[in-house]
Amino acid sequence: MKRLIVYTFTCLMALCIASCSNSSKQEMAKEETKKETVKKEQKKKAAPKSNKKKITMPNASGLPYEMLVVMDDEQWERPLGRAVFNVLDTDVPGLPQSERSFRITRVNPSAMSSNMFRIMRNIIKVDIQKIYTQPKFKFARDVYSYPQMVMTLQALTKQAWHNL
Repeated sequence: MKRLIVYTFTCLMALCIASCSNSSKQEMAKEETKKETVKKEQKKKAAPKSNKKKITMPNASGLPYEMLVVMDDEQWERPLGRAVFNVLDTDVPGLPQSERSFRITRVNPSAMSSNMFRIMRNIIKVDIQKIYTQPKFKFARDVYSYPQMVMTLQALTKQAWHNL
């Protein structure tokens, strides 16, 4: 008789424990789904509008240390082009051996009409025209591709650019 009572008591305890743990698992599952839906809603609200723009843009080509310089042949051969080249061609400081900071590629402005060069990661445009009133630097991110950095150097004349 004692065995029957102990066996019945053990079965009842096991049944109680199983039913309690099952309901707590269901409650935990419900709480997790609530948390997930709240997180999804927060992500939708917090997502910046620029994500849509980045999704439709092509990926940038080139390595982070490659630089595309957009400049006329005439400007590149003169001191203006040499100044740009000398700034970009400096060695990386702190290294025991000489290594260039950037790999430099130069193209004419007419080549920028095709998408081949537009998707480069780093672009420097030198723009000297009489429409500008003062020399200035412009900086833009993700203009033609993502991730991309485009820096435009604008000046009225070559002399004004040298003074910059």
